[in-house]
Amino acid sequence: MMPNLIKKHLQIDLRLKLNLLHIVIILLAVPFSADARNRLVFSTAENSRMRPVAEKILKQAYGSIGIEIKITEYPALRAIISANEGIVDGELMRVQGVEKKYPNLNMIPVYLAKVEGVVFTRNLSFQVEGFDSLKPYSIAVRRGVKFAVRRTEGMNRIIVDSLDRAFLLLNRERVDVVIATRLTGMLELKRTQYQKIKVLEPPLLRTYLYHYLHSKHKVLIPKVSASLQDMQMDGTINKIRDQFIEELLNRE
Repeated sequence: MMPNLIKKHLQIDLRLKLNLLHIVIILLAVPFSADARNRLVFSTAENSRMRPVAEKILKQAYGSIGIEIKITEYPALRAIISANEGIVDGELMRVQGVEKKYPNLNMIPVYLAKVEGVVFTRNLSFQVEGFDSLKPYSIAVRRGVKFAVRRTEGMNRIIVDSLDRAFLLLNRERVDVVIATRLTGMLELKRTQYQKIKVLEPPLLRTYLYHYLHSKHKVLIPKVSASLQDMQMDGTINKIRDQFIEELLNRE
């Protein structure tokens, strides 16, 4: 009789301990879930030069509504697919219109960064009025710069493997102009120290980059948009962009 009573008490004690453990697990899980709801992960393409700008802007924008963000790099195609499929919570920044191909993504209508395609020259001075204004001149473009390669097809151009090579040809007056993005070109000129090469204005084109949220977070779109609009109105976004570019040019 006595052994059965002891056994019964041990069984009750074990059940109490298991129930207590269950309660502890639930209590521990609650703050974890809350943290998960207050933290979003965004994908971005590897080696994006403007990533620090967008990341700093979005950390401030989301922080103002109590959300922490984390950025994860992927190859460019995988980044956008991961965002569209909801593997991550959205895309750090992409050009306008990607939602046509990736319908689960929603664009936040305040641009975070812009990429300008510009004309570099050594001796010429003329008003840039689109790509047609370059037809009288010999042009160098770097292989892989899609907008320049595509829009100069049929013109007097040479395609080279590096921007360094393009600027070398320009400095030696073997070509009249080089087409490149403004920031990349300025960084290359700083490195090579070709003093006589200059940028002609206005830009050939401007491409604006926007933040995208997955549809599962649609409820956040008005809040994030309002936060970014406030930062745009008070000059915070421009200040972050300008400071980054200045530091980059002074560093490299």
